[in-house]
Amino acid sequence: MANIMGLVIFPAVTRHSGVLRTGHHSVGWILLVLVLIGCATEPGLSPQDNPEVVFRHWQENSSSVEPDRALALVKIQRIDLPGAATLSRAQERLQEVGLEEAEVRRWQTHGMHLGSLDKDAYGWWLLRLPAWLEGWQSRMLVDEAPLPLVRSPGLGRSKVELMLETGDAGTTRTVTLEGGRLQLLLKVRRVAAGQYLLELVPHHNRPQVSFEPRLRPERELDGLTFPELRLLAAMDDGRILVMSLAQPVNDPTPPSGTPPLPGDQADDPVVAVEAASESLDRRNWGRYLLAHRAKGKLVQSVLILSIEDFNPPQGQR
Repeated sequence: MANIMGLVIFPAVTRHSGVLRTGHHSVGWILLVLVLIGCATEPGLSPQDNPEVVFRHWQENSSSVEPDRALALVKIQRIDLPGAATLSRAQERLQEVGLEEAEVRRWQTHGMHLGSLDKDAYGWWLLRLPAWLEGWQSRMLVDEAPLPLVRSPGLGRSKVELMLETGDAGTTRTVTLEGGRLQLLLKVRRVAAGQYLLELVPHHNRPQVSFEPRLRPERELDGLTFPELRLLAAMDDGRILVMSLAQPVNDPTPPSGTPPLPGDQADDPVVAVEAASESLDRRNWGRYLLAHRAKGKLVQSVLILSIEDFNPPQGQR
């Protein structure tokens, strides 16, 4: 991040035809001034290194929370990158502020990288990502009820076996998923005005048969959660939480005679990543939560969360 005499440089955001676009014209003029006065930006980075950033609206995240009950507004951005792209340049700049080290390590073991970032550094951090395929964003109101944050493509009719570490001693148990989807549930608790505790936990959503009509938010919570991977993040309105794959994804070669994992091709244009369980590290939950196949190619996603007050407590507005 460039911070000169209290000035923080961000890409300017404009709107064209309903799509949010992040332009770099104003940044270019400011950088020219900084060069003339002998000031340096972050070494090795230039806004020209990043193509125009376009975030399209992401329909997947929705909330039925009434505005008068909402605690906060959560902004979610999803950046899709080639599956084989390396994210180390961006990940090395993330911090563990607000996160428990043991929980971060456990998620890393299960294929997911976590970190946080000051909002002031976000514009420069984006420049460290490889070339994007697409960018998506949505906003949702939250209360203290859990909400799906991200969902895998349909798991199909084949059984998916994953390993789950159950303690610090490295003990594991096998989790068998059949049908439905794997998703991350988000739960938010307000600690004080502008300060929150976010809870993330993996959940296998498999809607149950019911003879009574139920709303979609109720059906989305059918299934099992996996508390071994529950993560708590202390967040305020000045920080960003970033989730990504711990390692790039590549097409494995299934052993002869082993069928690939099918996706929900009939209902979902994004097909689940096909892979024989024998050829994968079965602890890699991230491959299902943060990777998918689109147009025949493997894609990995980076999730970026920020949060702000929506209905501050009385006296703290």
